[in-house]
Order: sequence, then C-alpha cells, then structure tokens
Amino acid sequence: MEQINRKTVIRKENNSFFCINDINGYIELFDKYKDKKVIQNKFFSDNVWILSYDNNQKKHCRRISFNQISKEYQILIKSMILKKLNDKRILLPATLVVKYKCLIKVIEEIGELNEKNLEKYDDYLYEHKHKSSFIDKLRTAFFDLMNFTNNTDINLYFYLTTNYYNSEIHSKARDLPDFKSILIFDTRINDVFPKLNSEYKLKYYMIYIWWNLTMIIPLRPNEFLKLKYECCWKDSDGKYWIHVPRSKVEDEKAKIKLVYELQCSREIFEIIENYKVFIKQYIDGTTKLLFPFKLRYKTFNNKQKKISDRLRINKNDQNNHDGNCVLAKFEETYLSNELEGGQYSHITLGDTRHYAFCNMILQGLNPLVIAQIGGHTSLDAQLHYYNHIENCTNAYTKELAYRYRIKNHKILCSLDKYNEAEFKSRTLSQLYKDNELLEIEKGHCLKYRKNDDKIDFSECGEECYECENFIADFKKYPEMRELYQEKSNEYQNILDKQLAIIKYISNDLKKDIEVKNNQNIVNPMNNSELLNTGHSLINNINKKAILDGNLLEFILK
Repeated sequence: MEQINRKTVIRKENNSFFCINDINGYIELFDKYKDKKVIQNKFFSDNVWILSYDNNQKKHCRRISFNQISKEYQILIKSMILKKLNDKRILLPATLVVKYKCLIKVIEEIGELNEKNLEKYDDYLYEHKHKSSFIDKLRTAFFDLMNFTNNTDINLYFYLTTNYYNSEIHSKARDLPDFKSILIFDTRINDVFPKLNSEYKLKYYMIYIWWNLTMIIPLRPNEFLKLKYECCWKDSDGKYWIHVPRSKVEDEKAKIKLVYELQCSREIFEIIENYKVFIKQYIDGTTKLLFPFKLRYKTFNNKQKKISDRLRINKNDQNNHDGNCVLAKFEETYLSNELEGGQYSHITLGDTRHYAFCNMILQGLNPLVIAQIGGHTSLDAQLHYYNHIENCTNAYTKELAYRYRIKNHKILCSLDKYNEAEFKSRTLSQLYKDNELLEIEKGHCLKYRKNDDKIDFSECGEECYECENFIADFKKYPEMRELYQEKSNEYQNILDKQLAIIKYISNDLKKDIEVKNNQNIVNPMNNSELLNTGHSLINNINKKAILDGNLLEFILK
C-alpha cells in the first residue's frame, strides 16, 4: 500500500473521529473500492479521483478534483468519501462527489475553515444566495464534516450554513421566472426555430423539444436529457405515449410506485419524430439516446472540441451543464436586446418542471397522480409546490392576459420591443380600418366586421365585456374602466377561495392515501370535487385574464 506523510490534519480530541494516525485504514478502504472498481484511480494520493457506479443498468462516472486545496484538506475529504462509501447506508458516489465538490469550492475561495475566515464565508453565502441547491449541498457537506472531525470551527460553519439556509432559502418558495420572460421566450423559440438553417437547428433542436415537452410533463433536466431514442410511440388505440427515465431514487426505495410510461399529446409525438428524421443525416449508425453528446459535439468549434473531449468522462450523455449552456447561448443570440434592456430574466432547464407541477395542481389533479407523473416517491415532496400555487396562478393569469392584449392589439411581432409608449400610442383607429369595426354596447366586437352579411350573437355569453373578442372604448365610456377593475377583483376573490379548496382537499387525500399505505386504494381520478374545482379555477382564470387584458394600466405595471 502507498505510504503518506503522517502529519496532523485537524486537531482531534476523540478517537471516534478522524485521526491521521488511522490513515492506513483509509488507504485499505481505498484499495477495497479500487478492487471493486468503484474508484478508478491507482493511488490514494491522486489529485483527481474518478468514482463509478451502476444506475438503471448503466455505468456512470463522476470526477472530483482536489488540485486547488491543501494536502491536509485533500486527505481529510478523501478519507471522508471512503468512510461514506463504507457506511451501511447506500449512497451513490455521484451524491458524494456533487456535495463535496461544493465543499472544495468553499475551501478554494476562503482558505482554511477556521473562525478567522468565518466572516469571509458569511459573505460567500450571501454572494451565492440565489443558488439554493448549492447552499443546501454545502449544508449537508458541513454536517458530514462536523461528524467526521471533532473541530469546533467546523461546527460553526455548519450552523452558519444551516441558519442561512433555513432563514433565506428553505422558508421561501422558489421564485418562478416572471411571466413576461416566459411569454417572451415562448414567442421567440416558436417563432425563430422553424426559420433556422440546418446548422442552427441542430444546435437548438434539443431546447425546442425541452420547452414544448417539459412545460407539460414535469421532467427533471437530467431525465429529459437521458430520454431514449425510441422513447415515444403510438398504441393500437391511437393514443401517444412517452417512456421517461427516473432519477434520484430506485424502484425498491420508492414509497410511491414510479411510473415510467406517460400519455402525451400528438403534437409532442410529432415534434420528436420530426427531430429523429432530421438528425439521421448527422448520425453514423444508431443511437440509444435521443440527445447523444456527439450531436452537441458537432456544434463546437475545433478548440472547444479538444477541451470537451479531454475533460469529459462520459462521451455519450449530455448533462445539465451542457443543456443550460445551449439554453444560455440561445438567449444570448436571440434575446440579447431583452437581456440588456432588463425586460427578460434568464431561464434554466429546471424552471419548466416547476411550472408543469403548478399547472397540474391548478387543474385539480390528485396528489398521487401528480407524484407519479413527476417522479416523486413520496407525497411530501409536493408540499413545496402547494406553498406557492397562488404565485403561479397570478403569473399564469398575467401571461394569459398579456396574450389577449397582444392578439387584440396586433402587437405580437413587437412583443420583445414592448414599451409603454407603444401601448399608449395605439388606438383602435390605428389598429383597424374604421369601416371594419363593429360598434356594440360601450365598445367594439372583433369577431364580426361592420359589413358582415351574417352577424349572430346567439352563441355569445351574457356580457360582451367578458368576451375575448371585445375591446372596450374607454375614451367614450370611462366608467368601463371601473367596471373592469371591479369584476377583475371579484374573480380574484373567487380564485383565492378555489385555491384554498384545492389545498384543503389535496391535503385530505394525501392523509387518506398515507393511511392506506400508498397502495392506490384511493382511485386518484375519482375525486370529482377536486377535479371540478380545478376545471372551474382554469375557467375563472381565463375570464379574469380577458378583463385584465383590456386594462391598459395592468400592462403598464
């Protein structure tokens, strides 16, 4: 076995904690996992470790570099990894690598983990306050380190991270991208993509599919990127299905049975099939993955190819970093004006999953169904989303209202260049020829024109002002503005009550399912009250959006 310089790493007061005198025992563990091929390195002292593991009958590798930290911390973290690998509790090497990489980043940035650098670490947390997942991993990494060592300074780092996480992150619902950014991105991706040449279509096809698929089916980014080439099909009944991979938890550990085959729309099926036809010209032979890395590799320049090929362990899969890089490049290329003008906020691959969950909740789906579609293995995982469905409802209403405004005021082509002056200057006479407008009570109807031979209002609703084809004439009838605001507030009160009902019923169903040991005894689709409330909620959101779309002040806010 390889010998290592036995100098003290961190002060110890209890033999049950890490002690440098026990280093030979950790080197023996290294040899044990090297023989098992869990660790791909030859020597404990290697500056970069490669850990491998099997997941879903497939080999995966993860790399962790110790180059930028002192020898003392290298030995400490390496020993902690070995101890964790040897624990009875089964942890995937990927989990250890991800969170200890975060720990290494902190040590690289602030230096030694002592009381003197605690203030510097506090500033570091603040600088990374938007990276909730990163801080959560730091919290668990410091917990491991605290239990591995007997250093009081490490305890301070753990408690500082935990307090910061609880007060600044855990207690707050995850922010959705603002509705305007979602709307701008949706408009731009669907407008730009069909016009791209083959080179750029190859580059951004994955983003196009991601946007259209994961806004409906809440896939994790790594699940989306690992979709199989033959993931979609049409059955004998004419229904369309998609097979999705699942990550994080294996079947035997799941409290709720994981569902791998989900029904999808014909549109999604056709998008994927058209993509497969397109990429045939770029693939030699066959591919198991829908988004193999070799396709992404073709979009790199020569210098980038060499760097990527050298650093990449798995040369088949695309990972989250790849996906977010392509997404950021699309934003940089096609949304540069909006980014510079502050009209658009960055979107990440994980944001659409969040929207898809909220949309399913708002439709009144049973919590068990939502869990199975989303790949959650316990109902508790959904509580986070129920905490802020109000925010999602408001964002969805605004988005829908914005669309009605765009449709009726003919400004879709200038959505990205929207400004207050443009809205203020647009009048009905500018938008429509005078002889086109059909004047009705206190406004104009856009469904019919003045000279139409057949005008039939028999299928219309009771009030014209609640119709998407109605534009109020606020100049002639200023009282209509007050009516719109009053009706909008009434619908908001109805929505608040319906959201409370959905939360209450969903919580009751959750308790009922838990009592029955998650055995699907409760038919998830049979709760008519929950479904009816969801359908009514969506209908009322639509009505409120029509009203809000006519309120100019709403847009200018």
